[in-house]
Amino acid sequence: MKLRYFLIFFCFIILLVLIIYIINPQIESFLIERKASLENEIETLKSEFVFISFFVNSKREELVDFTLTIYGIDGSTVDRQRLVMDGNDIFIESKVITTKNNKAIVFPIKVFSDIIPSKEGKSLVPFYEKDEFPAIYTGVETKISNFIKDLFEFYVLEKNISLKRYGLELKNMDVVVHQLSGNVEENKEYECLIHPDGGIELREKNE
Repeated sequence: MKLRYFLIFFCFIILLVLIIYIINPQIESFLIERKASLENEIETLKSEFVFISFFVNSKREELVDFTLTIYGIDGSTVDRQRLVMDGNDIFIESKVITTKNNKAIVFPIKVFSDIIPSKEGKSLVPFYEKDEFPAIYTGVETKISNFIKDLFEFYVLEKNISLKRYGLELKNMDVVVHQLSGNVEENKEYECLIHPDGGIELREKNE
């Protein structure tokens, strides 16, 4: 009786090994194809665009009044807010994720100043988060949209999700920009431009 059960168990193990042997290459092939498909989709993603601008309405005694605008990848206005902050200069902090093919995805995180430190800065996420999706990327293809949503949830919302299923080499960094040539000036507009390599340039508009 014991021998019979042993043989049944042994046959089951052999069958399981055979199934894994047959299916595993198919799974690997599927994952490779899915990765290649996503990489091709990402290649079409625009990764050099202005995602933020701010106009300095006034500056008085270490107090900056400015209007900040967040733009979508298609150039549309996602949100616009008028803010007042202690300080003489404006700093924009963003989370940037890059792929090995030099495609950058950017999520603005906060704005602060030379007086207000980063940890006490104003969060920019609520200005463009719509149902846990970064509205900056509204309108992109569904496959990329799902990928971007997962990036946003993982890196910005800090949700416990895995990105391993995408099989992509990703790098993430926090990038802070401000006016290097001096403090921002009254009645001038500045814009943040993301580059494909993940660098962010803060420049005076219509330079």
